[in-house]
Amino acid sequence: MGMQSEQVIWATPLTANDTNAKEQLGVKRVEDDVTYGRRVYVYTQNADAAVTISQYDAVALDSGSWMKKVTSDISDTSIALPGGVALNTINPSRYGWILIAGYAHQINEANSGAIDVGDALILTSTDGRVGRVAAGTAPTYLPVAIADVADTNTYTCSGFVVCGNMWG
Repeated sequence: MGMQSEQVIWATPLTANDTNAKEQLGVKRVEDDVTYGRRVYVYTQNADAAVTISQYDAVALDSGSWMKKVTSDISDTSIALPGGVALNTINPSRYGWILIAGYAHQINEANSGAIDVGDALILTSTDGRVGRVAAGTAPTYLPVAIADVADTNTYTCSGFVVCGNMWG
């Protein structure tokens, strides 16, 4: 007999920018996307009361609220705590979904420099942006994602987000 699964009806869309929490903070949501494959999301809160998380920003875990809140303001936390990629704008102190595992078709990049396939994309001192560590070189921090295509002239890149273990 095969295993049955339950279909979950979520209170919020993946583009949520909620004033009040409508899901349990830290809850994981797994979806199979026709275009991008299996992706894992977490419902979280923007820990910053003044800074907006922009769409496709790389975010860090807020060091004062493990597995509950994130920020794109690196001065509030550490680049050593990658949390994922924001799916939509999350205004200060509001709630929304971030991608923690799976393919991200867009991630905001610190420079329009060359990114190569296999590069580790790590948080930088530029809020919400990733930089690269060349493939084959040990990254100094845990990566947000691994680049899947070469990119040479834009301020966005794409890759496979690898922050799932940061969320337990």
